[in-house]
Amino acid sequence: MSADLFDGAFPDPEPETPPPGLGKDAQRTWRRKRMLERGVHPATEVPLKGNGETCGSCRFLWRKSMGNFRGWKCELASLNADNDGPDMVKSWPACDWWEADRNA
Repeated sequence: MSADLFDGAFPDPEPETPPPGLGKDAQRTWRRKRMLERGVHPATEVPLKGNGETCGSCRFLWRKSMGNFRGWKCELASLNADNDGPDMVKSWPACDWWEADRNA
């Protein structure tokens, strides 16, 4: 079977390399924006739920305060990490792990 049997059948995905000249924070923002455009949550890497909710209304979001750090974390994303997991942004669209806040 020829190795080029499927050449051109599947377009190459958009490169995941940020444009040159961006600083570290701008590169992270660029990558996160691309993930959201593809329908993938930038912190959990889970598909977006598409229910109009955000991380801010999810029962798994918790506030971390430690030393000089104050930010938001996802309880479920933390389970697969060596630390508390990725930083979250309350305004990001909800992922498929989203559940209504228990106090709502």
